[in-house]
This record gives sequence, structure tokens and C-alpha cells, in this order.
Amino acid sequence: MKTENAVYPISACVITASRELADDFAGGLGCAEVEVRQRLGDVIREDSQVYILDTKVDDVGIWPAPLLLDSSAREKSWLFLLSEPGDVWFLGEPPRACAFFERGAGAVSSVASYLEKRLDSEASRRIERVEYVEGARSFIVGLEDGKVYALGLDDAAGTDSTGVEGWRIGEGRRHFEVRQRSGNVVEVPWDAVLHHCEPGYEYYKGRGDGEDEGGRAGVIGGRIRGLRERRGFSVTRLAELSGMKRPNLSRLENGRHAPSLETLERVADALGATVGELAARRG
Repeated sequence: MKTENAVYPISACVITASRELADDFAGGLGCAEVEVRQRLGDVIREDSQVYILDTKVDDVGIWPAPLLLDSSAREKSWLFLLSEPGDVWFLGEPPRACAFFERGAGAVSSVASYLEKRLDSEASRRIERVEYVEGARSFIVGLEDGKVYALGLDDAAGTDSTGVEGWRIGEGRRHFEVRQRSGNVVEVPWDAVLHHCEPGYEYYKGRGDGEDEGGRAGVIGGRIRGLRERRGFSVTRLAELSGMKRPNLSRLENGRHAPSLETLERVADALGATVGELAARRG
């Protein structure tokens, strides 16, 4: 993990009266631009993307003034440096994008690692943790960019009505595998999670364009099957080449679910085709 020499394309404002903390962050954070302010009141309408607030500043009690007086501040990242858990007494409802770090010698390294992970363009494509909540028949999925989603078991393409026996994150952290009590095994890629759970995702299911998802799945499945047969591949061979399980590929070819972008990329690559050839809408 890069820290001291990392360079992030952001601007950060460190709010602290501690000369030692100020020097450590200014010299070790690696941001394109680091400003240091000694009071929370000094950052109102400050044009920074990330605010790093030492909760020991004298005027911390004016919080949430920066959020109330500058609506754009609500969309920025707020990172809080705490000496002890009780330091959050002033916070009330925290900003949407916030994180907490232990104040002290290791603060710079911890914050730098946090920012590097979340600014990595691939972080939203890697799965960091998965837990299953049986009573809700849902998975809690955390991605490396810090976002966490609840994905219903029934929304995971290819699952059946039986319960979950186990799960694990797959190699490369781009998908997780679900094993059901029936013996059914399904892979759930990162973008299937975003498709069902993230309104800001380009291919979020709620966007809609009037096309029936089932009909689209059938069209894509037919194209995959046609290309596979023209290449002379068996279902088993294509499954091996694309890194998929054979039952999942069969469901895909039969139009039983619309594939995720990740799945399409894997199948297209195995077939020597492009994603557009498989998924493009044709008039």
C-alpha cells in the first residue's frame, strides 16, 4: 500500500492546532494540495474535497456550522481524528461520507491508506466483505471504496428458493460465490450488486429504458449460444475459458437472467468478441 509517496488528485484541508499533526499531514499525505487551518470556523466555504478534522480544535463545538452554511460541504469527505470514542459527542448526525481515525502518530498513514483505496478507480469493482443475513434472505456486501449494499438473495441471478449454506469471495475479489442447500452454486459479480443497489450506477435497474429485461436476456443468450456454436465450443469448454460454472453459463444462454457487465466481458473475451456484439441493441 503506497502512503508517504502517494499522489492523490484531490485537495485536502487539515483542521488542527497541533503543529506536529499539521506538519505530518502537510508532508506525508501526498495530496496534490494540502491546506492547514487551526479552527473549524476557518473552513466554512473552503473549496476542498476532503476535510480532516482534529476533534481537539478549540471551536469544534460550532459543528455542524460548515454543513449548514455551505450546502456543498455535505457532499465532501469528512475524516475525524479522535483521541477517544467520546470525542464524537459534538457530531450528531454525521455527514454522509465520513470516517474516523485514531489521533496520533499513525494518523497520517491510516488516512493516506484510506484515501488511496477509495480514490482507486477499481475500488468500486472489488469486494471487501460479504455477510449473509438469513432472516432477511439478503447479503450485506462491502466494496473497497467503502460503500455497503444489501442485496436480496432472490436478486442474485440463478439462485433458487432454498437457503444459503455458505459463501466466499472469489479470486480477484470481483465476485462472490453462493452455495445453496440444494447444491446450487452461483457467482455474483460486483456489477450485479451495483445493478440492483446503486442508483448512481450507469446500468442501475431503476433507470429503465422501456426494454423488457427478460426479453433482453433472451436476445443476449441467443447471441452467446450462436457465437459459441460457430466457434465450435461446447458449453463446458466455454465455461472453462470464461471462468464460469457450467450451470451458470447454461442459464445465461437460455435467457434465464440478464448478465452483468463483468460476466459479459468474460464471455466476450472467451469468444473473441466484443461486449457490443453480445449486448448492443439493434434496430
